[in-house]
Amino acid sequence: MVTIQKVTPGMFEDILPLLVGFELQKMTEDDWRRTLFQYAWPADGDGRGYGMFDGARPVGFIGTLFGEREIDARMWRFCNLSSWIVSKSHRARSLDLLLPICRQK
Repeated sequence: MVTIQKVTPGMFEDILPLLVGFELQKMTEDDWRRTLFQYAWPADGDGRGYGMFDGARPVGFIGTLFGEREIDARMWRFCNLSSWIVSKSHRARSLDLLLPICRQK
């Protein structure tokens, strides 16, 4: 059964096989950890993105990087998407990873 779950920093080891298996990736394990799971700026609580799991096996991931910017004397919150990776076997469900992000305010 395929599920979509919020990914927390503690799930790095669960998601790592999917990240390092990405065909065009040039990032090391440490690069992935620092870039998506242990960054220094404010985050959305403990969330680092969303994962798609087929049982316990990760088959998809999309990273979320949150930031705030002042525009016209008002603070605006932004969500930048990163590292949208989905195994070929599950690409028909890729958009399922976007739905929980689109529901956020």
